[in-house]
Amino acid sequence: MPKFYLPYSRDNAPDSILVHGDQALHFPSRKAALTFVMEYFRDERLLTNNAIISIEGQDGLWRSFDTRLLPAREGG
Repeated sequence: MPKFYLPYSRDNAPDSILVHGDQALHFPSRKAALTFVMEYFRDERLLTNNAIISIEGQDGLWRSFDTRLLPAREGG
C-alpha cells in the first residue's frame, strides 16, 4: 500500500514537501501536494482508498487519510 507523508510547513517555508518512500517531492503549497496524490490515483484508475496520506497538523499530531481525504481506517 503506497504511503505518503506531508509534514507541517512553517509559515516562512518556501514550499511543502511530500515524502513517498525515499523521495521528497516539492510543491508550492500543501494543497498542491494533496492535489497531486489525489489526481495521481484518479488518473491511474486505482482504487480510491488504496493509499494512505499522513498529514502533520500544526499541533504536531499526524492524521491519516485515504485519497478521498477521508480518515483512514486502522490496519489499512
